[in-house]
Order: sequence, then structure tokens, then C-alpha cells
Amino acid sequence: MKDKIIKVCDRVIEGCFYTLLFAVAFSTSLVEIAATLMIAVWIVRKSIDRQFGWLKNGPVMIFLLFILWNGLSCFNSGYFSESFRGMFKVIKYFFIFVISFENISSRRVEGKFLAVMTAAALFISANGFFQYFHGHDLLRHRTLIPDDTLHRISSSFVHPNDFGAYLLVVMIITISCLFYSGRAGSRMVPLLAPLVVYSLCLFMTKSRGAWLSFAAAFLVLGALKTKKVLAVFLSLLLVVLLILASLTVAGTFISPRRSR
Repeated sequence: MKDKIIKVCDRVIEGCFYTLLFAVAFSTSLVEIAATLMIAVWIVRKSIDRQFGWLKNGPVMIFLLFILWNGLSCFNSGYFSESFRGMFKVIKYFFIFVISFENISSRRVEGKFLAVMTAAALFISANGFFQYFHGHDLLRHRTLIPDDTLHRISSSFVHPNDFGAYLLVVMIITISCLFYSGRAGSRMVPLLAPLVVYSLCLFMTKSRGAWLSFAAAFLVLGALKTKKVLAVFLSLLLVVLLILASLTVAGTFISPRRSR
């Protein structure tokens, strides 16, 4: 009986996670519902299997220290009630992180996760291209920023920087799969083609913060691999820095009112 309940919980958690991958770009309400349901079902599952090996994981311990630091900072805040409510968001993200860590471990789930993430990201990217050519996106009818000469796209997100942050995460996960999953030759094409699309969209957001974050994450990934791969990463990083420089120069020709 316990095994059946655990299997049902795993299926619900997996479904909620895939819902998050799609809904994060256009529906805050659906994200909240899926995240809350996923956390509640995961707690039920943990109460049954009582496996807490994830507590010994390095990133999880760092996250717990981060939560502790945030909790202590609440007592030094001039707005204690608001800061304390903000703690619940941090704890929610912690649960989502732990659930992702626990459930995206098998090859079956890993492959499905990558497929769903890629499909969602390509759809959101196509929506961004539509916005670039038509002035508004299809999902939320978000328009381009008025009087913005850079013509920055945001797809269904509120601001181009938000879209850039989304693409940053998707690109880093895709690149990690390329370099760490042992894929080679034609098996890399299904990941390389979307990566080109993401890169174009990231460039079109003109989000210097996202590009800088991508460069930092890119460098860390390269350092974790061999020296040859690191050399490739550094070469591509140089290209990223050149793009950043061009965006900075372009930004100097825009008035403060238009660059918001």
C-alpha cells in the first residue's frame, strides 16, 4: 500500500513540475497552485518513506544556511512583518529545489524533464520572435517598451530582463547536458539547435545583467571540465564580453527616460 501511495505521489510531483516549466512564463496563479500542490504531496511522501539523505547534499546545506541567514536578518529589519512574510518565499524555493534534486535523478525523468523544458523554452522563444516582428506577444499581449530604440523583447514576461533571466537558466541547463551527459555527434543536434534559438532571444533582450550572469556561469562550467573545454569556454566568453560591450555602447545613446 505504501509503495502505491509513493508512486502516485511521484507522478503528481512530476506532473506539477512539468506544469511549472510551462506556466512560469505566463501564469503566476498556475505556478503558485502547481508549486503548492507539489510541496504538499512531497511532504506526504516524505512522511511515508522517511528518507532524508538529501540533507547531506552540499548545495542543500548551503541553501539551509542561506535560509538561516535570511531568518536572522528579519530581526534586524525595520519592517519585520514584511521581511518575515518574504521568508515563506525563500522556503518555498528551497522545497522546489530539494524536490527537483530528488526527482530529476533517474534517466527516465531526466530525459522527460529536458524534453519538456526544451519544448516550453522554444515556444516562449517563438513568442518572443513574434513580439519582435508584430509589436506584441501572443500569450499575454505584452507590447515592446515604448520609445525603446533597442527594440528589446520580453515575450510573455513583464520586462526583457525577466525574459533574459529565464533564458539564462534554460541555456545553462542545456549546455550542462551537452558537456556532461556524454552526448556526441548527431545526438547533440537536438540540443544545439534550440541553444542557437535561445542565444538569439537572449541577445534580443539586450539584458546586460543576463549576459553577465551567463558569462559567469559559463566560466564556472568550463572550469569544472578539462582544460581543452575550458579554452573553448573562454573563447566563447570573449564573444559574450564583446556583445556586452556593444550593448553598453548602445545604451549610452539612449536617454534615461527611454532606458527604463
